[in-house]
Order: sequence, then structure tokens, then C-alpha cells
Amino acid sequence: MTRPCPRCARQNAAHRAACLYCGEALPNPAPPPEAPRARGLPADLDRLVNEALRGKGVKALHEALRQANTAPVETAAPEEGLVASNGAQGVTGRARRRG
Repeated sequence: MTRPCPRCARQNAAHRAACLYCGEALPNPAPPPEAPRARGLPADLDRLVNEALRGKGVKALHEALRQANTAPVETAAPEEGLVASNGAQGVTGRARRRG
């Protein structure tokens, strides 16, 4: 959530006490957002990974990680944004043979 600065009208996070751009005091700052909950890994993670690498127990590893709140965080750009201006494709693209 953002709000504009009364002096320069630029958007600032709601929890800021002063404008990031001009330094003007912002009225009624909201409390800062909560920190993310700590994530714990399963105690038998090594065993689960080894079983998954050997081709068995992949579902058990997936379930253990899901219960431990360790779902992967999506940090990649959306697929449609992975084509460069020169036509090169990103990680989801397919290599094409030239010539």
C-alpha cells in the first residue's frame, strides 16, 4: 500500500515516516509490515532428498517441504517477458539451430 507525499506528490510506502524523495514528514505512518514467518526444514531432509534422487520418494519430499512452509518463492519474470528485443528467448525458450 502506498500514499502520496503532501509536498512532492510521489508515492511512498504507507509505513514510512518521511518521504523517500524529498524528506517531508508523512502524516500517520502505518506500522511496518510483519516479517515473514520463519521456515523450518524437515529433520530428515537429507534422507528425503537422497530417496528422491534415486527415483523414489519424490512425493514424500514434496509433501515434507510443503508442510514445512518452504514452498518456492516465484522470483522469475513471467514467461511472456522473457523474449529480448533482439528476439533471443530466455530460460523457457527453445534453442533453434542456425543455418
